[in-house]
Parts: sequence; structure tokens; C-alpha cells
Amino acid sequence: MRCKLTTLLFLAMSLPSPLFADAMTCGQSLVQQGDTEYQVEQKCGKPTSREMNRWIYDRSSEQFVYELTFEAGQVTHIVSRSRE
Repeated sequence: MRCKLTTLLFLAMSLPSPLFADAMTCGQSLVQQGDTEYQVEQKCGKPTSREMNRWIYDRSSEQFVYELTFEAGQVTHIVSRSRE
């Protein structure tokens, strides 16, 4: 039983999971909650994909993929996912 639990925990920890981030960087600029869509696009350029109020920044040279959620034109959530 203990071996099964250990295996299950190991598998759960090895899966890529979303991490809530307070901010994301784009070059020398910092994007954080409260920034407007315009500010984010000025700092980071166009997102990789844009679906309604959700923008995805997937920069192949970076370790994380970022998902930004907007409400009323401002960033409300930033989630990062590891590439691993």
C-alpha cells in the first residue's frame, strides 16, 4: 500500500501543473495584474493566441508558457505552465 501511495505521489508531482504567477516578464518589462491590454501588448507584443478574454504567450525560448486573463480590459490572472 505504501509503495502505491509513493508511486501515485511521484506521478502527480511529475505532471506539469499550472502555477499562479503574480507577474510575468517580457524582456526588461514587467506585466502584472491591473495592466491594460494595450500595456501588455506594448510590453510583450502580440500574444501567440487570443481567445476572448484569454491571451497565451508561448515563447519557445523561455521555460514557461503564460496565460493571461482579462476582465474589463485589465489583467486579472496570470498563470504559468512549465514546459517540462
